[in-house]
Amino acid sequence: MLKVKVEIVGANCLWIYTDDGVYLQSYNTIIAYHPHKGQIILDAKKWDASVTTSKHRNHFLNETKKDTERKIKDGIYLLTDLN
Repeated sequence: MLKVKVEIVGANCLWIYTDDGVYLQSYNTIIAYHPHKGQIILDAKKWDASVTTSKHRNHFLNETKKDTERKIKDGIYLLTDLN
């Protein structure tokens, strides 16, 4: 049975815990997925969609936008369609 826990982290921000990892949802959009094993995945179109989404992402990843951009460039994070 799949176990899911949803944590309200802030206004319009959810962290969704599953057996496989944690999702960041900002408003109605999945922004990032942090699997228990493997690379962090960001939504290619929405990972930097707004100031609010950026704040949620920075908190989720515990880093700045500059750090995130470097990790995308270095292939540490993957970009894909999460929606």
